[in-house]
Amino acid sequence: MRVLEVNDAGLRLCDGAQVLATEPGFASVSGDQIIVGERARQLARRSPQLSHSRFWYQLDQTPLERPLSRVRHTADLAYWHLRQLREAAEGQPLMLAVPSSFEADQLGLLLGLCRAAELGAVGLVDAAVAAVAAGAPASAPGVVLHVDVQLHRVWLTRLAVDAAVVRGAGHDLAKPGLVSVWDAAATVIAEAFVRQTRVDPLHSAASEQALYDALPDWLAQLSRSPVASLALTVGGRSHRISLARDAVVVALNPLLTRITQALRADVAAAPDAQVMLSDRAAAIPGLIEALTTALGTAPQVLTPLAAAQGALRHRALIQTGAEALPWVTPLPLRRDRRGQGRARGARGARDDGAGRAACSTGAGGPAPADPSAAGR
Repeated sequence: MRVLEVNDAGLRLCDGAQVLATEPGFASVSGDQIIVGERARQLARRSPQLSHSRFWYQLDQTPLERPLSRVRHTADLAYWHLRQLREAAEGQPLMLAVPSSFEADQLGLLLGLCRAAELGAVGLVDAAVAAVAAGAPASAPGVVLHVDVQLHRVWLTRLAVDAAVVRGAGHDLAKPGLVSVWDAAATVIAEAFVRQTRVDPLHSAASEQALYDALPDWLAQLSRSPVASLALTVGGRSHRISLARDAVVVALNPLLTRITQALRADVAAAPDAQVMLSDRAAAIPGLIEALTTALGTAPQVLTPLAAAQGALRHRALIQTGAEALPWVTPLPLRRDRRGQGRARGARGARDDGAGRAACSTGAGGPAPADPSAAGR
């Protein structure tokens, strides 16, 4: 059994013990060649006119303004993206962990795409519910505000936690999402290279791409240290700078401010709420500190495996042999002895708490063009 967490910051395939594959939501399309995932991300700055990164955010079957021979709408790109994970899935059945930002018609389309991509979806669960069910502390009942980041939005899901984790409403905290983090950080780092080495990484598409390729590692360094040494090869020569973490945080202040201001309204409605961040959200430089300062308490950070572990723990409540997969949005919460043992009740009711119908694995699936044309 595998769990596929659907988030365009990176489709994440897990087995509960480790992340088996991560493929960001990028596609590069040129003629009959379709390249998706990490390889496409590495082409985004070199060939921006061929790059697509909004196909999950805008998932539907509305014809593109300029459709191509093998890509008629965003759902076609999502299909190729899902197909990229087929080898890593190894034919194992999949439970899908999907954020509450998905609409009902998008869920039906997603399940149809999984079927077309020969990914055997056997269960559907809300990603925030699964993650919190795995990582919620054994404490008094209350409200959890789960914050995650996608490529083009920062999304909040409100959850009621007692004998079960039950999903409530969800909404945007800020737009865009991870792409705005990358762009702001890239600008600050490029300016530092200009000042310290007189080399502008944004001068050419190749060096700009090299900078964006290095961003995840650089941001990880800056999350661990107040100052980092960053090296970049431009024109065959290696250049190195020293950069303070605060410089990146200052550049991200507009985004951090939007997030904290929006979150304050949710906390005002539930003053004792616990804020939980996905590992993706927690990696945004300065976000943990900004929330701690604004809310007076530090948020809890969930692990990259939280959603997968929560789904696998409750596999019996999520997995079904039916063609129509209900979106499971409440899951029972296990507590330690202080929490009076494993909670009873809330037996994983198979509805989404919002009146949305169960989704069929046969619904909404496009008829993609010849799969052999896809870039690997």
